[in-house]
Amino acid sequence: MITLVSGAIDSGKTTWLAKHFSAVPQGDGFISQKFYHEGQIQGYHAVRLSTKETLPWLIREESSQPFKNESRIGPFRANLDTLHIMEQAYETMMSQNIHPIYLDEIGEWELSGQGFDSIFRKMLTLRCDLIVVVRKELLVKVISHYELKNYEVLWSSK
Repeated sequence: MITLVSGAIDSGKTTWLAKHFSAVPQGDGFISQKFYHEGQIQGYHAVRLSTKETLPWLIREESSQPFKNESRIGPFRANLDTLHIMEQAYETMMSQNIHPIYLDEIGEWELSGQGFDSIFRKMLTLRCDLIVVVRKELLVKVISHYELKNYEVLWSSK
């Protein structure tokens, strides 16, 4: 079963994932937790739900601290080393039949064949139980692009 947690930007989708995991502590995955400087979002940390391990994930383009291996996502630079660590962790979750698997998020980057695209496709092929964040404006596109079947949509709003 695939559960899509959808809503607008800043509608609480990631917060919902973290609260759901805390309430029903089974499965594993990562959330993208925002961090701020002087009231402005500076980037995101990848936080593993089961261990609370925190990894540098996304940082604003104008930041003076580039990642060793990076790619651009909108106004952010993504740490490709962290992406690789997350993909390996997801591979382990699948091989150990851990469920549900939490994925935050599938968006434009994945629709262009990057980011979590390949690991998400593998999860779909293996028919993993998934809880996945998708922005409201991309929901129909993601469902169509990945030919999703047997899914439910939960709406997140503040």
